[in-house]
Amino acid sequence: MRRGGMSGRDIAIVAVVLILGIGGVACFGFFQEETGAYFRLEGWNLSAVKGVTKQFVEAAAKNDSAGVEKFVQDGTQDLEFIREGGKLTAIKIPAYGGPVAKSLTQLAPSAEGQISDPKMITLNGGQVTVKVKYPSGETLDLSWDKKPAGWKVVSITLTGTGG
Repeated sequence: MRRGGMSGRDIAIVAVVLILGIGGVACFGFFQEETGAYFRLEGWNLSAVKGVTKQFVEAAAKNDSAGVEKFVQDGTQDLEFIREGGKLTAIKIPAYGGPVAKSLTQLAPSAEGQISDPKMITLNGGQVTVKVKYPSGETLDLSWDKKPAGWKVVSITLTGTGG
């Protein structure tokens, strides 16, 4: 039996554990933004985003301003609400040549749009994007963010030509 000190095997084990620990901390630090976004956006369960997208599209197609408003974050860099008589009637969205106002029914000409699977983007704090393709040929791109009050649309673009 040895007294005091550690054997060469014990020193090797401690060295390996230290190297793995330091490597793990460095790796987490390097991927901190992506890891944080994954957990904040609940990346393991993006099916909820598809559900709120369906609710948003149905509300916009019915011209239900209260229904749309609960899913859109007003005052973001990309979106601006347009109201008439205190009621949300349109949203100013980014477009080529400058922002344009789109009525709710222009954003969702039909509740029958084909909703894509959500895709998570972990850069810049993270967002989840969903595309809605309408029978008219238009595509609505929604970027969602998880806020304390639930999922909110933070960016909208509309592309394609209506028929």
